[in-house]
Order: sequence, then C-alpha cells, then structure tokens
Amino acid sequence: MSLVLAHGGRGPWANARCLASVELEGGPLAFRTELIDVSISPGAQLWLVAEDARVTAGEAEERPVVVWGEPALSGQLEELNLLELAFPADDPSAQGPRVSRHRAPSTRVVLLGGRPIDNAFIAPVSAAIGWRVPEGYTRLVVECGFDGSALPGDLHTRVRCVVFILGETPPADTR
Repeated sequence: MSLVLAHGGRGPWANARCLASVELEGGPLAFRTELIDVSISPGAQLWLVAEDARVTAGEAEERPVVVWGEPALSGQLEELNLLELAFPADDPSAQGPRVSRHRAPSTRVVLLGGRPIDNAFIAPVSAAIGWRVPEGYTRLVVECGFDGSALPGDLHTRVRCVVFILGETPPADTR
C-alpha cells in the first residue's frame, strides 16, 4: 500500500465520493474534535483532506494545523495503523504543504481535544494524504481536530476535515 501526497483544493479526489465531512471552528470551540468511522472498499483510493472552509472573505491571520488522530483501518485482518505505511515526508521532490507524522514517545506532545495522543498525521490546511485500501480492510476510524498546541483563536477560522473514496468496488450481489 502506498501513500500519496497531494495539495491544494483540487486533486485526485475531485471526482471521488465524500464519505465524511466535518467542520472545525476557531475560537472557544477550537478544542472540539470529531470522530470519523466510515465503511471503505478494498482496492479503492482513500483520501484525508483538510480544506479551508471560512465563511468570510479574505485571508485568515492564522493558518491552522489539523491533526488526524489514531488513524486506523479495520476489517477481516488485524487493525492497521496508517502511520505504519511508508511515508514520503522527506522526499525533496514533494511539493505543497508538508504532512508529518507523530508517534509517541516523542520530544513533542501532540494534543487532540485537550488530551495527548500516541499516533497522528499533522497536516496544514490544504494538505491531503491518500492510500490505496488493501484487501481485507473495510472500515476507517480517525479523529480530526486542531493541533492542541496552537488552537486557532480567530472566530472566523473554519476548517473542513473530509474523507473521500475513489474507485470503490460495489458490493457483490447476494441474491
């Protein structure tokens, strides 16, 4: 299974089906997180995308960072932590926002919803990460929220965490 980095508001997921979309808000609600638990199809491309969803025009003073916490696939096989996959974060040819991964123990504590987490992708807004779902896996579970060490205080900050799937195989007819 390979990991692909993409960036910007458009990407391979432009024609994909949205499995989940949750909006995060700055200000007093910035500590709030959302748990995403969705069905996925083996062989399909799975994308986690952090989009700017501000409702007001203009540039935000802060560029928030999104944490995709404890990302895992489950199904017939043992649970798969998505951080276990090859990750080209240090690839000098990669363009766009850098996505990093966090594994505890580390010199940095990553907070999600005010609590430390062990495994996470840390992504600036407009970053996307994608994988091809391996055989035997049928669910994605991940928690999305702002990086707790730098919560956006701007009430106008809005970020959307979106999960897309592309190229899924329809379920077999059981009649």
